[in-house]
Amino acid sequence: METRAGGQGYLAGSITFQDGSILFLREYLSVAGTQVQREMYSYHYQDAVQQLRFRYDNALHRPQLGTREHKHTPEGIIEGVAPTLAEVLHEIVALLGIP
Repeated sequence: METRAGGQGYLAGSITFQDGSILFLREYLSVAGTQVQREMYSYHYQDAVQQLRFRYDNALHRPQLGTREHKHTPEGIIEGVAPTLAEVLHEIVALLGIP
């Protein structure tokens, strides 16, 4: 976590799973008092041969989507999805069949 001026922080990292798949994560956070707001995020999950499994993010798109929050899959884009990091990890665990 990198702290920046104005109550902002940047969190970035990666998690490698037993099967060789990797989750790359980035979050820009802002803090006001006791409130933490996630301003930008990207959770990019790929398999061991670097093929996209999914990516959640809130980057602006061209062409425009109906919402900023969305999920990329090999089949296309799903609008309006904004999971937490914990929810993303649970999704990966389910995909990997880990009890």
